[in-house]
Amino acid sequence: MKKRGFTLAEVLITLGIIGVVAAMSIPTLLNFYNRKMLEVRFKKTDAVLIQAMKMASEELGVDSFEVYSNVPQDEREATMDLFNSIWEKQFKGATKYYIKDIEKYIGNDRDPRSWGRLGIYSFQNGTAFSGNYYGSMIDDKRKAYALILPDGSMISSPQIVGSTGSATSSKIVFDTNGPWAGPNRLGYDVFNYFSNPYYFANNCSPIGGDTYSSRGDGCYKYAHLNQNPYYKSIGWWSSLYKDKSWWENLKSKNDK
Repeated sequence: MKKRGFTLAEVLITLGIIGVVAAMSIPTLLNFYNRKMLEVRFKKTDAVLIQAMKMASEELGVDSFEVYSNVPQDEREATMDLFNSIWEKQFKGATKYYIKDIEKYIGNDRDPRSWGRLGIYSFQNGTAFSGNYYGSMIDDKRKAYALILPDGSMISSPQIVGSTGSATSSKIVFDTNGPWAGPNRLGYDVFNYFSNPYYFANNCSPIGGDTYSSRGDGCYKYAHLNQNPYYKSIGWWSSLYKDKSWWENLKSKNDK
């Protein structure tokens, strides 16, 4: 019996099917890869941050950074001086840049001195904030600085934020893969650690809400616990790169 080969039409149909399957699966695979990379980098930087806070607390003679969750206005400068004097010593091999100096440079974006000009994007929809979020990490006396670690991640000096009473907190901004790698998005690779558990405690609303909730200022604790803010049984990292309808559907189920 004579063997019959594939016709050109059959080959083209097969290639077309493969192309369609690839087009459907590649974005999913890319998102999975990106999520895992962000998760791995977060866990590494988060561990470094927690260890640094533990060591700094011991050096300062306090139980934890939470004692700085209610700092009177007239004590903030002295507290900032304490932070600045011991914080950088917790990070071996890090390069230090004062935020006030970074603003002066207008060179190439990859110049470490100019990364303060880069934008930060919201968790909700990936839109850029107005102004300079990195550059906003400045205390009243302009003593704040950024530390670029050997692996490229960034951790800021602690700051005292808020007004008075329970609305105050020490704050540390960190970028798990550095200012240049992207996506420079809150809740993805950029996070705000607050020592006060009540400060921005519930401000992580990926589908909207007040300004800080929708942009993701308070999403650190969910990333740290690997929990979705609407369903604890769903991981934080598996929730990234989901469209708004997915979040809305999840929230509506939670509200019932």
